[in-house]
Amino acid sequence: MVTLVLGAQFGDEGKGKITDLLSQTADLCCRSAGGHNAGHTIIHDNITYDFHILPSGLISPKCVNLIGSGTVVHVPSFFKELKALEEKGLKDANKRVFISDRAHVCFDLHSVVDGLEEASLGGRKVGTTGKGIGPCYSDKASRTGVRIGEVLHEGIVERKLRNLEAGYRRRFGDLTYDLEEEIKRFKEYRTLLKPFVVDQFTLLRKYKDASILIEGS
Repeated sequence: MVTLVLGAQFGDEGKGKITDLLSQTADLCCRSAGGHNAGHTIIHDNITYDFHILPSGLISPKCVNLIGSGTVVHVPSFFKELKALEEKGLKDANKRVFISDRAHVCFDLHSVVDGLEEASLGGRKVGTTGKGIGPCYSDKASRTGVRIGEVLHEGIVERKLRNLEAGYRRRFGDLTYDLEEEIKRFKEYRTLLKPFVVDQFTLLRKYKDASILIEGS
């Protein structure tokens, strides 16, 4: 059985609370879209947990969690959030969360571009969170972005990220961004990410007869 939790309005509708309740009986909880700009705050056993990119099904000890292909993942935020949950007592969280190899990487570059795009709109600003979600999805749509699975292969991130940076620099002459630092960081993430990256469809087939909860952003 598949249960889908979505909001039909503008956020802050209580999706996190509903997801928390439903995840207690779910075998698999999936984030379907969005990035680390989203937010669920859940109080469980008098402990407050903040979720952004991680599925809130991690609170349930028997629930496996998946960050799906439709998401965009800011890798530093993923590890920061995972560490915060472990420090609050969810010691096995790192063994119950996986990332689809087809999810896209949200770089710090995207955050910088997000701010520049917003500034260029003047009085017609969107009101973005500045986390780079919009530019990252734009790169995904134009097929120039980087997938999580590509981080595991040497050279791909560097080549694609240099191309992205060059394109944005042509568009925004005042782009202030440390390309070399981000490339260096992702060389380190290659090893750290490997245990979490899966083929989403292989994982889902294992749970085809189980209780699956899909969590909207």
